[in-house]
Amino acid sequence: MKTLIKSALLLLLVMSLTGCGDDVSSELPPCSSVQYHHNCFGTVHHGRGGDVRIKYVGELKNGTRHGKGSMYYKHGPVKKKSGIWRDGKYLYDLAEHKKREKREKQKREAQIRREEPRSRASCARDAGKAGTEYAAKQIEKTCLAEKGLEPES
Repeated sequence: MKTLIKSALLLLLVMSLTGCGDDVSSELPPCSSVQYHHNCFGTVHHGRGGDVRIKYVGELKNGTRHGKGSMYYKHGPVKKKSGIWRDGKYLYDLAEHKKREKREKQKREAQIRREEPRSRASCARDAGKAGTEYAAKQIEKTCLAEKGLEPES
């Protein structure tokens, strides 16, 4: 039983030291404690001595908050501000970021759908200039692949 409790406490200690459990994740490498924080993911504490009042967990660039991150304020109850940061300034929350990404993806997909008939027609014109049927199919197949489209069956 004592071993189980010790293992659980060790696991909690490791999670708190590594930042596990924070709701922000990144594809950037972790920041080292001795380097200047540039293009990495880490934790920065603000305060004097042992009196840490502000903690930032997230992406850093040129030593400032930049990218996805969460700021924890410890003035009375802990307050949290999660979102997108640029050059140390808070821009908007993560939910808004996800909505923006979704809208941008929908716009790109709509543009591809609008351009698809023109792209197919252009490839068909190029294929029509070929001397043989086999060459025409190969030209059309290559042209469609370059434009990210599948040949029609």
